[in-house]
Amino acid sequence: MIVVKSKHQSNFENDYIFDLILSFSKDYKVVTTEEFLNLDKDTQVRSKILIVYSPGDKKIFSEVDNFIKNISGKYSLIHLSDETLTDPLDHYEDADIILRSYFNPKIKYSNCFTIPVGFQNGYQDSVKHHLEKKYIWSFLGQIYSTRKNMLNNMSYFKPSFLHITEKFMSGKSIPSLEAKKIYKDTIFAPCPFGFINPDTFRVMEVLESGCIPIVKKMLFVDYNKYIFGDHPFIVINDWNKINKTIDYYISNPIELEKKQKEVSEWYEVFKIELSKDIENIFSNNIKNLKSRQFSYQKQKSLNLIRSVIFYYWFDLKKKYYFVKIQKKLKNIKNILKVYKFLFFQKTNFFRNFLLSPENFDFLSGLSKNNNSDLVDLLKNIQNLENSRLNYYSTKPFNSQKKREEIISSILISYKPSTIVETGTFLGSTTEYFSNYCPKVKSVEISQLYYLVSLARLEKYENVELINDESSSFLTKMEFNDEKYFFYLDSHWDEYLPLKAELEQILNLKNFIVCIDDFKVEDEQNWGFDTYGDIELSIDNFKLLKDKPIYFPSYSLSSETGGKKGSIFLSSEGSAEEVLKSQKNLKKYN
Repeated sequence: MIVVKSKHQSNFENDYIFDLILSFSKDYKVVTTEEFLNLDKDTQVRSKILIVYSPGDKKIFSEVDNFIKNISGKYSLIHLSDETLTDPLDHYEDADIILRSYFNPKIKYSNCFTIPVGFQNGYQDSVKHHLEKKYIWSFLGQIYSTRKNMLNNMSYFKPSFLHITEKFMSGKSIPSLEAKKIYKDTIFAPCPFGFINPDTFRVMEVLESGCIPIVKKMLFVDYNKYIFGDHPFIVINDWNKINKTIDYYISNPIELEKKQKEVSEWYEVFKIELSKDIENIFSNNIKNLKSRQFSYQKQKSLNLIRSVIFYYWFDLKKKYYFVKIQKKLKNIKNILKVYKFLFFQKTNFFRNFLLSPENFDFLSGLSKNNNSDLVDLLKNIQNLENSRLNYYSTKPFNSQKKREEIISSILISYKPSTIVETGTFLGSTTEYFSNYCPKVKSVEISQLYYLVSLARLEKYENVELINDESSSFLTKMEFNDEKYFFYLDSHWDEYLPLKAELEQILNLKNFIVCIDDFKVEDEQNWGFDTYGDIELSIDNFKLLKDKPIYFPSYSLSSETGGKKGSIFLSSEGSAEEVLKSQKNLKKYN
């Protein structure tokens, strides 16, 4: 056999292709298309030709297309990298055998078989895995779409390992050999969908490392059975349901050990049978295939249901008009959540009012004079820009323009990878932050204000809203050495989580913090908050004194809006240099 590759073809999964998929054949030679055409004619005619290619790449397709036109013998294909199921299939018609990654039920060729996408070089491992692990779960990769919800649910379990990258194979990705060591020390590995397709390299990479994969159904279909057959993975319908499953295994060590052994033993058998089956396929001995996934791929029952699901997932979801309708429905859903909370949840202030005539009369009789904030919120719940409460609803930072200028300057110079706001309220400051950072996280303890902000900020894809207590959220958040900007404004009424928040933040390597409503140490009459007998001041938060501290240096009379004080602090080094460069801030210590 001669394996032919384009000169443009990546070697990304060579270990997988040559050491697993083609392990049945030790007598093969790998050449480029040009090298094959330079062989003598007799060798070309007598050789079994296997083309390994990614036809979605135009250069590769063109080169292989010209190659096929210049050979007289038969050929087989290994078709890689068709995540969107849109690659050209021009060369299938005349191929002897077709092995492809990513299952596509539209392809009806009886000689076409789907194999896993595999693993990148460096993950292959034949060492027996130990059952004692350091991490309950690990995830290395990008965060987008439903992956945010996945991480929110997984974050309850510690210890864990999380490494976030901006894009696939970015410069910040952990190298394969190092990543494998992390996975080898991990019990569970969540394996979310790729950008479109449920199959990813991650599944086999974590299997090679001895993890238990957690996969999600594609609607109500277990896509992985078409790739791995009768697998023992943990399969869920929704990432919101994963906590109960992990809790069960963590609290039942015997069941966990059984599951670990089941997955490990199954995977070894799976690889052996896959290799034997591929040998049988190339020997035209298709009747003796043992791998169940090939049976599922060819099954005729449920074909219509499967086809409808795949059409929805890979065709309909990409159409422009459908995307617009989806976004509109999502926004309506969030607004309905707000109304449901306001009027139908039993443990709700407004719901309790509506249950009795006298309270309903009170709610109906609310006026500007006796409860203007509440009246305004109820009247303008769908569009707070129409609200009379412009001070709260449309202006960031209590409408303080000078503070807005300072923070804009800081964010432009500092370029944080993540902005964290505690105290979303109605989302005005959150909306402002969305213009300065690719990732904004805002936490709000009140379910009402969380839902209102959710409806308001749905259009901002870089904003993540969390309904939680702020210090608890910061405890669960996975930090790394990237740059963070924190805006702490979750203190309200008797609620003062500031000390607990700061304890989570001050040990980070690279951060800038702004605390709202803080007492400014100067002669001006800046406003600040007091909770019981605790005022927000340096004297009451001595843990701040170990960090570089800066206060506003400009005149109080030049500020607009609420005229509340603030304090800025940072880690040492480049973060402090940013604060030092601000003309409207002065150093305190």
